[in-house]
Amino acid sequence: MGLLVYLTGWCLCIGALGCIAGILVEKLLAYPVLIPPVIWFSIGCAAVSVLIIWICRFPQRMETAILIDERLCLKERVSTALALAASKDEFAQAACAEARDKISQINIRGHFPLLIGKGWFYAIGAWCMFGLLLTFLPQYDVLGVLRKKEEQQELVKQLQTAQKQIEQTVGQVSTVIKQLGNSELTSELAKFELPTAGTLPEDAKRDAIKKLGDLSDRIKQMQKDQALESLASLDKMLSQLKTDSGNNPLKDFAKALSQSDFKQAASLLQQMQKRLDEGQMSDLQKQAMREQFQKLAKQLEQAAAQRKELEQELQKLGLDKKLASMDPEQLKKLLEKQGLKPETIQRLVDKLKACQAAGKCCSALAMAAAGMDGSSSSMEGILNELQSLADLAEQARLSEAAVEEIEQAMAALGEG
Repeated sequence: MGLLVYLTGWCLCIGALGCIAGILVEKLLAYPVLIPPVIWFSIGCAAVSVLIIWICRFPQRMETAILIDERLCLKERVSTALALAASKDEFAQAACAEARDKISQINIRGHFPLLIGKGWFYAIGAWCMFGLLLTFLPQYDVLGVLRKKEEQQELVKQLQTAQKQIEQTVGQVSTVIKQLGNSELTSELAKFELPTAGTLPEDAKRDAIKKLGDLSDRIKQMQKDQALESLASLDKMLSQLKTDSGNNPLKDFAKALSQSDFKQAASLLQQMQKRLDEGQMSDLQKQAMREQFQKLAKQLEQAAAQRKELEQELQKLGLDKKLASMDPEQLKKLLEKQGLKPETIQRLVDKLKACQAAGKCCSALAMAAAGMDGSSSSMEGILNELQSLADLAEQARLSEAAVEEIEQAMAALGEG
């Protein structure tokens, strides 16, 4: 038992020295050493080592006999008796009997005290030193390990923030894109992947901004569609419409049309159509309505021929404003002969095409208005034209809103 206590003391001392070395490494180099797996492994190894050494150094029978002779001052009686125990010699048997008799008369209590050994004192001192170092030694970072770890944690935190920001941005943009009803744009946005672990936050945001920019360019390219571009020219043409004051049944309708509010104009026209179907309009009111539609048709025809903006731009370039009435291909060839820049030529040709498309829309409205005979069925033509224009205007509005939303999202990612 004493040997086991002795070995345990030295084991605790060695363990304390190991912990001191570990705490110095952690405090000075910021490298984790005293972690649970290491601690439990060390305790297991120490316990097994003590047990093996204790078993290997456990005293044999003769060593025990000699120790008893020394401690009890028996003058080698016990060791001699043990050595002669197997002998049949009378002298040997007499010596053994005398030794047994002597041993039976002796009290061994107090002759074999439990000695702690120096290892326990060293262990106590070492563990006290470990406690002081653990409590009072400040944290250093000699090799920069702690700084690198903190930087890595900060990068992970920034990446998580970037992922959330990108996810929210894609969600907001997705809502606007779905309203456009364009399956290609929706599919392209669905392929938008969030940054993976190990990606730098700046790279993640830069990639997201690039993808959003490509999406915005796609929508802007869609906005260059001739039908959408013609809306701006059509707005200018319709803004020239004049609404008569007084008791004019088409006053509100003409006002909505002059403001390019096609949805409102269609709604007002449907109300008039309903009144006609239900017989709520007198012959006099029908006649007044026909006359007002005829006047409106003339104004629309006049507006369809207007090319003021294009004419002014041609005059600024020193060209004849009459060129605004030419065919786009003829205008292109003529401008090329004038030596204008290709981008200027393309801009003027596109504007001419938009004006012509707007003029066709305006002429279609004029023709439908001129065909009004005061019946409900005669309103179907102009109503269909207005519905088409309302859908086109809504598409243009949604496209503009989508581009604006994407640009705001890109700006937010850039600032973040």
